[in-house]
Amino acid sequence: IKVSVPFSLSTASLLVTVVTLLIGQKISLMTGFFGFLLTLILLAIFDIVSLKEEMRISNNRPRSTFLSTCYSYLLPFAFFGVAVVSSVFGFDILLSYLFGGAVFALLGIPHVLKIKSKMEDLFIDLEMVN
Repeated sequence: IKVSVPFSLSTASLLVTVVTLLIGQKISLMTGFFGFLLTLILLAIFDIVSLKEEMRISNNRPRSTFLSTCYSYLLPFAFFGVAVVSSVFGFDILLSYLFGGAVFALLGIPHVLKIKSKMEDLFIDLEMVN
C-alpha cells in the first residue's frame, strides 16, 4: 500500500498529462509513448527507493533522502542533458529514448532486488519502531 497508492495516482496523473499533450498536438505519439514509459520507470524506482529509505528509519538509523533526491531530481536532468547532446550530434531520438529507458531500468534493478530480498525483515523492523 505504501508504494501502490502513490504510484497509481502518479500514473493516472501522468496518463492524463500525456493524453492532453497528444490531443493538443504538442508532442508526437512516439514522444508521448516513450515519455510515459520513461516517467513510469522513474516513478517506480523513486517509489521503491523512497520505501527503502523509510524502512531504514528503524533501529535509530538517521533519516537519509539522498538516493530519492538523486532519482527524483538528478536523473531526469542527466537524461535531459543526454537528449540535448544526442540531438546536437544528430542521433535518432528513438536511440536516446531506448538508452534512457535502459539506464533507468539498470539503475532501478539493484533497489528492487535488495528490497525484495530484505522486505520481510525491514517491515518487521519498521513495525517495531511504530
